[in-house]
Amino acid sequence: MPRSGALKVHLPFNLTPWSDKAKYIYVTRNPKDCCVSYYHHMKNIPGHGFKGTFDQFFELIKWNSGKIDYEDYFDHCLRLFVELSGLY
Repeated sequence: MPRSGALKVHLPFNLTPWSDKAKYIYVTRNPKDCCVSYYHHMKNIPGHGFKGTFDQFFELIKWNSGKIDYEDYFDHCLRLFVELSGLY
């Protein structure tokens, strides 16, 4: 079976394997959508079980971005911008 030529990953850009022969499409979501999705994820996953309101959750992640389970959204996007700036 021939290769599909596509690889979908959720890795930060700096951890994604690089090839000069490949073409890359980087898709990002609206930060508001990411925040709401993360809130529901943390409420519904056993072990996380966040019990507060969305407003409480937002305050928690706003001031503790370095202490959350996943990378800060804006740090993630900024890393890509910095990496690409060096390529061109």
